[in-house]
Amino acid sequence: MNWLPFHIVFMSMAFVLALTGGLIARFGKQKRWWLTVHKTLNLTAVIIALAGITAAILMVSNYEGSQFASVHGSIGLMAGIWLILQGSAGFLMFSPKLARFAKLMRPVHRWSGRLLSLLMLINIVLGLSKILSCWHARLLSDTVYQCAKLIPATAWKHTYGKRLTSVFKKRCQFSVNFINVFPVFSGE
Repeated sequence: MNWLPFHIVFMSMAFVLALTGGLIARFGKQKRWWLTVHKTLNLTAVIIALAGITAAILMVSNYEGSQFASVHGSIGLMAGIWLILQGSAGFLMFSPKLARFAKLMRPVHRWSGRLLSLLMLINIVLGLSKILSCWHARLLSDTVYQCAKLIPATAWKHTYGKRLTSVFKKRCQFSVNFINVFPVFSGE
């Protein structure tokens, strides 16, 4: 089973929920409900992020790859653990036993959340670049394959006529044009 779409959806949802929760904490404090919404969004983000990490583990194990060997995987694991610690620290600030530490924990919790959002955004870019580079490689290999077909097709043309060669040329031309139209795939 391909777990990549699940990983992308879960981690995107977790990022959006965590970011929204952070923005509500930053700009919505004048509302009475801000803390409840902040806690709910971030707790939901943690649960969904755990589902996304699970999907990533299943995805990599299907391909017999090494878990968390890539930069994206390592940062993702670190961000997932950090997200859990961040949420735990947020809930612990309201524990009566730790009330004396709440004043010290508040600025750490705020800045930690901001840095975590930045780290998650960087990891999203790394993950997307991984996907696009795979797609680019597939597109390039398909183009090379299609153009390589021209050699036997040219020999075929001399023996059996022109029709087959024109079909292969059109397919090859489409692949080349596709890469030229989308410079992101051509490495430019």
